[in-house]
Amino acid sequence: MAAQPPAADTIQAHAGSLTVVVHGTDGNAAPGVAVRFVVAGMEGNPTPIMVVAGSTRTGTEVFEATDSLGQVSVALTRGSMAGQATVVVTVPTFSLGTTLPFSIGPGNPAQISLATGVVGVAIGGTHPPVSARVFDRFQNPRNDTPTYVVSNGAAAVDASGTIHGLEFGVGTMTVSVGQVSDTVGIRVVPVATVALFNGSLAVSGLDGSSLRTIAQGHFGFTIGPGRWAPDGSSVVFGGPRMYRAQLDGSVDPVIPSLTDGGTEVDAVHFTADGQWIVFSGHRAASISSVLRVRANGAGLEELIPANGFAAATPSTSPDGGRIVYLRVGNGLDLQMFGVATGVSTSLGIPGTMPEWSPAGDLIAYYRPDGAIILMAPDGSNP
Repeated sequence: MAAQPPAADTIQAHAGSLTVVVHGTDGNAAPGVAVRFVVAGMEGNPTPIMVVAGSTRTGTEVFEATDSLGQVSVALTRGSMAGQATVVVTVPTFSLGTTLPFSIGPGNPAQISLATGVVGVAIGGTHPPVSARVFDRFQNPRNDTPTYVVSNGAAAVDASGTIHGLEFGVGTMTVSVGQVSDTVGIRVVPVATVALFNGSLAVSGLDGSSLRTIAQGHFGFTIGPGRWAPDGSSVVFGGPRMYRAQLDGSVDPVIPSLTDGGTEVDAVHFTADGQWIVFSGHRAASISSVLRVRANGAGLEELIPANGFAAATPSTSPDGGRIVYLRVGNGLDLQMFGVATGVSTSLGIPGTMPEWSPAGDLIAYYRPDGAIILMAPDGSNP
């Protein structure tokens, strides 16, 4: 018996004909002898990896009889699953057999799956190549090296796919293999560190790199939103007391607990000169008031008492002379407090979480419907 396997090809491609010649024990051609073809290597695969087409039947097991010359031919077609397969050819009459191996490669690129849709990179920094998985039309994985093209001058990309941040801006990168492509958004940001609050306190590069937790919530409370110290050396946040977290992970209290229980310090804000921390919290009462303390923890005093209405989320003007805050009574009311006069004035604006601009000419706040609004310090142009 002699057989020659056809050359390998891609999925669902015709693999050629397999011709078997059978000779009897006398060395002459053996006509009318049954030859069995069985495709192996399909264990656990629901889709045939190879099929055999005979004169009367097509499948993974076919019987054909030799012709007058002792020959029989079948057609081989690869299935939709890439992998390794064998065709076992046997002649039961003469107890003959052989096994022919086949390697079925994936088809042409049909889909790219990217690990992310947006990447951040710092100016002057780099981002590693975006992982790209390439598949054929039947989801067989391929081993291709993509090409990368960036759309604008904010970033550049080299042949390896490494992204280089050049200047502040946004753009896109096209990742391609053959005629198939997908895009990734690129955000080039300044070199900076941000604080993240989600029950614990973490810091990260503005581009999302070097994420690490520096303070964990404990003793039954979670860490609330805090503020960077103006010199960027630490983050102050609230809880049962006010804490300061250094970037090395050390955490120390700024002030002791205001009361015997509950989460008392719920909003903190530094003055621009870093000398004072203005915050809202509970002090010997169940309704929050606005207090301040020196950055070293000394001089704790109440600035805006509750007087039956909660005072919360204060923000100090850049010159330190005014504090805008939320008063909660029958509704939400943004008020302005004069540090020198000790007098509060309603701005007539329903809103929450007010915040002064660095220049002191605008205040941002959340409207009750969630929209972010800008207004002048006197409440005009809401």
